[in-house]
Amino acid sequence: MKKNFGIGKYRDLLFAILLFIILDLGINFYASTQLERDASRINSAGELRMLTQQITKSVLTLQIEMKSGMPTQTSMAQLGQGHAGFVSSLAAIKDSLGRDIEFTVFGLNPGDLREASRKLEKEWGPVPRRWR
Repeated sequence: MKKNFGIGKYRDLLFAILLFIILDLGINFYASTQLERDASRINSAGELRMLTQQITKSVLTLQIEMKSGMPTQTSMAQLGQGHAGFVSSLAAIKDSLGRDIEFTVFGLNPGDLREASRKLEKEWGPVPRRWR
């Protein structure tokens, strides 16, 4: 004697609902990871913008301090902090350049992005050596 617990005629409907729930969960998980990655990139880009402004202000202050013969320790410390933050934000962006498909969907060339990242890293790498 076979027991089917009264779900025999609703089996296909239950299977369709279960399949929908599994697909919905998968799509939501994928979308949330993409949003998290994009938010991280946006935050890193915002940090780069803020740090370039801080570094520019420090350079201008340093120039004024040097012309007037004032001590330059504060400006140099700000430059060092700004540079360290810039390098870490640049590394975070470089690490997030992951898969090419994420950029080609939006019409961006991932090779160009990587090349720009390399050029920027090449320019910023020797900066602390120039301050000595």
